[in-house]
Formats: sequence, structure tokens, C-alpha cells
Amino acid sequence: AAALAVIDTIEEESLCNRAKILGDRILSGFNMSLTGNNRVKEIRGKGLMLDVEINDNVPNLVNEALEAGILINVAQGNVIRLLPPLTLSDQEADSIVESISNLISE
Repeated sequence: AAALAVIDTIEEESLCNRAKILGDRILSGFNMSLTGNNRVKEIRGKGLMLDVEINDNVPNLVNEALEAGILINVAQGNVIRLLPPLTLSDQEADSIVESISNLISE
């Protein structure tokens, strides 16, 4: 019954569509803010599963992001992986783009 309630909420609040809209917003933001940054190899995503691949290993970036109040994962040593929640606001999405872009640029 609880699982059905969750599915009902996802459908009623159009959270799948919201994930696509937010994912597109974040990808667009990264593309705008990181274009020309030589550290960035590729920016990719599907919905709210987002990656920024860096040309070099970034082992300290997880701790630096955490200090900035952002939880990220670094896979394979050079892929910044973001999995933000479906309930993210537009302003929070923009803040993530700004914070992560600043961390990458520093």
C-alpha cells in the first residue's frame, strides 16, 4: 500500500516530467558555465542523473563540495555524479550549477 501511495504521488505531482525539466535546466546551466573550461571533458545527463567528466582525477572534490553544502559522488576518479532529488526547486538547481561550476574552476 505504501509503494502505491508513492507511485500515486509521483504521478499526481508529475515528478517524472519535473525531473526532465530540472535535468535540462541543470545541463543547460553546466553547458553555459563550463564551456571553454579545459578541465571539463564531457557534460551528460538523463533526467536528474547528471555527470560532469573531468580530464584529471579530482579525489578531493567530494570533500570540497561537502564543505560547500553539496553532496556529490566522484566515480572512476574523474566523473562528478549528481543525483539531486525530484523535489528540487529551480533556485536550488541553479545554486547547484553555480557551486559545482565554481569548484571545478578553482
